[in-house]
Amino acid sequence: MKFISLSILLASYVAGQCSNSITINSQGDASGLSSCSTFTGDINANAISADSLDFSGITQVKGSITISNSFNLKSVNFPDLKSVSGSFNLLNNTQVISLNTAQLSSCGNFIISNNPNLRTLSINSISTISGFSIINTSIDSISGLSFKNATFIDVSANSYLNKIDFSTLTNINGFINIADNDSGSTANFPNLLSIGGNSTFRGLSSLNVSNVTTLVDTFNLNGNSFTSFSLDKLSNVSKDITIFSNSQLSSFKVPLLTSIDGGIQIRQNPLLLSIDEDAFPNLATVKGGVDINGTMTNVTFPKLTRIDGAFVLSTSGNADCNQIKKTLTGVYRGTFSCNAKTASSSGGSSSSSGSSAAPRSASFNSKLAGSIVAIALIAATFF
Repeated sequence: MKFISLSILLASYVAGQCSNSITINSQGDASGLSSCSTFTGDINANAISADSLDFSGITQVKGSITISNSFNLKSVNFPDLKSVSGSFNLLNNTQVISLNTAQLSSCGNFIISNNPNLRTLSINSISTISGFSIINTSIDSISGLSFKNATFIDVSANSYLNKIDFSTLTNINGFINIADNDSGSTANFPNLLSIGGNSTFRGLSSLNVSNVTTLVDTFNLNGNSFTSFSLDKLSNVSKDITIFSNSQLSSFKVPLLTSIDGGIQIRQNPLLLSIDEDAFPNLATVKGGVDINGTMTNVTFPKLTRIDGAFVLSTSGNADCNQIKKTLTGVYRGTFSCNAKTASSSGGSSSSSGSSAAPRSASFNSKLAGSIVAIALIAATFF
């Protein structure tokens, strides 16, 4: 009878130890959880002095894990961890070198941020995830991941990262930001079909998003070094397409797009000498404006029948503004403006009533600015 009572007490103690959120202050605290195959609650380790943490024994956490602001910490080990119902967060640990979550297959948000010396990251078993973020580390490759859906993707400011491969990813419900990694970094999304939020691709030497069919928010290509890109399957764009300051870009193709609900902005791509008939061969309707700036000698939209906003072209190339205006007469509902190097551009500018040439977000910004001025005047009156 005493034996049974002791067993019950022991079981109750273990259950209590494994079912309340805990703050980890040392390796001893982490080792104390080794009997908890399933831990219910949050595990937090903040500003600890230990140089390593090992959480052997834990296979499931019904809560979140956060390890943060521990400036002596060099390694974090979850060798048996398979699932986390909440977020896994490794934040602001300046000396941490390695993170082992090799068996982790299911997680809420997986956030690795501001661990500048992190070189070894074992995450290749993740098959189900919510959001995924790797920011400011020293890892050189992200590949082998098997999840198909994510709420957001942020891979940025990893100065040694040169390979970014999400081969199985098909849908992103929110934003994607791939930016400011190694200057020679490549990004491969061969099976990605839709992006539900703002998308930014910056500082890449190669980009593959050729199978994307749907963009729900603005698509930004900014400061890349690849020579060409294609959106071969793109057919739905709900906001803007922005192609800005890509130093080596000389051509691009968006062959299936017939209508864009926002605007098009193509600016400061010095080697993009022509927007020819292969760039937007089937585009018929732009519900925002078209804003083009650069060195173009030719601008052609072979099937364009309507621009609800304005058309603006400013180029140092030998473009024929008169011919461009003639081609687009009756197409644009806003103003037409063309400034080019050749003499034929003189008199090639005209205006009519309508919205601005910038994508729709620009008109929102102008309204916001007007509201701010109005508020300032009211404030000045009363004060």
